[in-house]
Amino acid sequence: MIKDSLNLIRLNMKITTTLLLFLITTTLAFSQKQETIDSDRPGKSISPHTVGKNVLQIQTGFDYTSNFNPTIVILRNSYNVFGNETNVRFGLLDILEINGTIGYRSYNIYYEDNKRKVDNQYGAENLRIGTRVKLLDHDGLTPAIAASAQLLLPFTTNVYYMSGNGFEGTISIKQPITKEWAVTGNIGIYDDPMFVALFYPYTLNSSYSFTNEIFAFVEIFGLLNHGIAINYDGGIGYYLNNDFLLDISGGQIPNNELIYNNNNIDWYLNAGVTFRFGGDK
Repeated sequence: MIKDSLNLIRLNMKITTTLLLFLITTTLAFSQKQETIDSDRPGKSISPHTVGKNVLQIQTGFDYTSNFNPTIVILRNSYNVFGNETNVRFGLLDILEINGTIGYRSYNIYYEDNKRKVDNQYGAENLRIGTRVKLLDHDGLTPAIAASAQLLLPFTTNVYYMSGNGFEGTISIKQPITKEWAVTGNIGIYDDPMFVALFYPYTLNSSYSFTNEIFAFVEIFGLLNHGIAINYDGGIGYYLNNDFLLDISGGQIPNNELIYNNNNIDWYLNAGVTFRFGGDK
């Protein structure tokens, strides 16, 4: 009886090891530097592709957000925000990268009449380091899948406060529907030491390539904590060449009234670039 159990355990271990080796070998075989640069910009969704071994990729953009409070429910100052976020990615292997992020924000705050400026706050924000690993590459009905993890570092400025180490993990899945049309989805978990609850962000992105150089996307995103709160955006991208991407996007971000109990509406506009160096030619 014991001998049969040991044999069964050994068989299960062999099967598990074989499946893991098959998965790793398959991933390595199909993973390489993308012919055309693949970016997390524009939009909120992150790509299931890594940048490729020895590739340095920089994604950066500037945004403007305008908030006007109609004071229907509560009195609150309005504001506008100018900002930048830069993400640097480097491929250690074809399927593994490391990355880092830093942002900057400048808030201009106004009285309810939206005319008299009362304050200006500015500073760096969103300091992160992380990694991304490609689990599967697209092959027929098999979608491209990647897992990413980022550590939110303790950081304090006039516009940002991270009291301790935070964490965000994301699973990204992309499935081409046709040669021109693809759908990308993200689901994640977000832990900020300032809050006692975990947050579960999601995105659903639909993109369409009109030519080899031009594509457009529409997207919904939000948190699953309080039902599926839907925010939305859209935009276009233009490839100058295989290593350089220009993009512009914008959207309306209505606050969930069940959470904030007000009618604030945020509008944003974002424009940026992605470019890369190195890797196999």
